[in-house]
Amino acid sequence: MKLTTLILSDNNRLSYSIPSELGRLIKLKTLSLPYNKLTGLIPTHLASLIELNTFNVQNNNLQGSVSYQLLNSSKLQDLYLSENQFTGVIPNLFCESGIKAVIDCFEITCSCCVDSLNSNDCPIE
Repeated sequence: MKLTTLILSDNNRLSYSIPSELGRLIKLKTLSLPYNKLTGLIPTHLASLIELNTFNVQNNNLQGSVSYQLLNSSKLQDLYLSENQFTGVIPNLFCESGIKAVIDCFEITCSCCVDSLNSNDCPIE
């Protein structure tokens, strides 16, 4: 498929897992699914999105650890994971990659994370 942008946010109220079939959209550059009610884990199949430069799933009910496989795309520039229920450790490669990311630091350990003064989010830049 030649779809390069998929934005399903806010009013969609998606309330299921992120479909692994999205990994077939290999030309996708922007995958934005914020402010829904998505549950479950981030599918490992998304690692096949090698053109992806923006991944936004903030403000959902996703859980589990953040996979190293998300960094499979060397083009990834913007990563928004805040306001979910992720746990674990952000791989050091996130810190070294130069990705602009917003994550919650209360439940995730990240050595390069700096707490924002007025927010629960930790920007990585």
